[in-house]
Amino acid sequence: MGERLQTRGIAEAVGEGLPCLKCGYDLRANAGDRCSECGWEIDRELLKGGWFPWERRRYRGRFVSYVKTVWQVSVGSKRLADAAGRAHGLADGRAFARVTGAIVAIVVVGLFFLIMRDEGMRWLAFEPKPTWPPQPPWPVWVENLAVPWSAGATLLAVGPLLLAAFAFFAARAPRRLFAAKNPDSAVAESSEAIACYATAPMAWLLPVGVVIAGLRGADGVAVEGFMVVGLSIAAVVVGLFGIVVRVRHAVKRTKPNIWFMPAMLLAGVLIYLILFGLSELGWALRDRWKVILGVAAACVALLTMIRIVQWGARVRHWGAARALLAVPHLLGIWLVGGVFLFGVLPWVIGFIWIVVDSFR
Repeated sequence: MGERLQTRGIAEAVGEGLPCLKCGYDLRANAGDRCSECGWEIDRELLKGGWFPWERRRYRGRFVSYVKTVWQVSVGSKRLADAAGRAHGLADGRAFARVTGAIVAIVVVGLFFLIMRDEGMRWLAFEPKPTWPPQPPWPVWVENLAVPWSAGATLLAVGPLLLAAFAFFAARAPRRLFAAKNPDSAVAESSEAIACYATAPMAWLLPVGVVIAGLRGADGVAVEGFMVVGLSIAAVVVGLFGIVVRVRHAVKRTKPNIWFMPAMLLAGVLIYLILFGLSELGWALRDRWKVILGVAAACVALLTMIRIVQWGARVRHWGAARALLAVPHLLGIWLVGGVFLFGVLPWVIGFIWIVVDSFR
């Protein structure tokens, strides 16, 4: 019986490579239990595909597996089409979410320190209205809320810690959308694990943050040159990617998505329009990078939301209407977490700080 299972596993891979997860050797002709090159004990179930690459990180390496998972989830790879129906380890999903949360935390905390370098803490400080020219004072309730909050927010360690906490929260919050009604713990754990993988597009904030950090300190000429060259290359690469994928389907005689290549070509055109179209509105090229990178960050957030809803629909078998209702639900989860972390906690910390300072 075990021999028939092994033969079936090999037959399913005809026409495609079946690499060993440890050394990469093609196992299609291997009917044994171990790789003939490195001796790895072959796991036929794992080789059948449909799993997230991160679950193979012990054999492929953490960096490569993480990047592949981010890419496949972000582009909606068909290799993951049956992943929602498989069992996934919760420990693997949580480990993936921790890495994603750490990446987002590095980006937001880094940008926070960049703003501090330029603006200091005054943008978080609550200031009373000037006495001249005479102006009515703030209402008492406003001062009661604003003064403790400002006292807490202006503490040097509070901002970075709360931003980092929100990054990890955002990477794992969607698990509530995936909560399985089935009392079977294995099903519930698998659903939560998939929720952790669905937030993979958040990792694209890292290149966006790196570009922002690099351009903030550059002069106008350098910014102009970077934007022209960088966006021109990006437009060409996006267009060529759509063509290459279409040609690859034609060569392999597989069924392509007829909208993919036109969408990629349209995206390339839109990149050029972003680059040169704003000049009609009188924007200087050195100022456009702020708008462009802001749009890029918004696109990352939108893609993350789309993938979370998409995977939630796969796991919970939602229809179109129910999937759309998941959008305000997800935004509500993030909003509640943001209000607590950036509103309530700084106020509590500031209030305690004021009380302690008053006894000195």
